Amino acid sequence: MDSPIHAKKEKIWSGYQLETQDLIVWQKAHQFVLSVYRLTRSFPREELYGLTSQFRRAAISVAANIAEGFKKRGKVDIGPFHEHR
Repeated sequence: MDSPIHAKKEKIWSGYQLETQDLIVWQKAHQFVLSVYRLTRSFPREELYGLTSQFRRAAISVAANIAEGFKKRGKVDIGPFHEHR
């Protein structure tokens, strides 16, 4: 079974540089964004700049935060996101 984080383990072992798009969690977030866009297409026109926009921005934020967190690899970058013991 694949790791929930890495879509292709063999890439790690062969020294291949993983990209954000290789992450299963990012792929699922991207599919979520596409689903939100399909769903919000049917929202009333008067909600275009209200609820529709808010839903879309929130969905995009999930995928964007995953990508941003994945690119941060150093101790200085990831320090605030980990519990120190």
